[in-house]
Amino acid sequence: PVTAPSKTENGSITVSPKNAKKGTTVTITVTPDKGYTLEALTVLDKDGKEIQLTKKNDIQYTFTMPASQRLLL
Repeated sequence: PVTAPSKTENGSITVSPKNAKKGTTVTITVTPDKGYTLEALTVLDKDGKEIQLTKKNDIQYTFTMPASQRLLL
């Protein structure tokens, strides 16, 4: 599973797919509230190691699912 926070400040985050196998591309969509912009986005594996993100546009980022069994945004 890829777990996004259920509550965010000044916007929302969605993840697709919510369950991914190793090697799957996962897309994160960030929707800031009006008047706000994304300041930082971090994805961690189950061991707390940061996963590299690729910025697709101002609201979408992708990463390749590692072998970890769980990821946290």
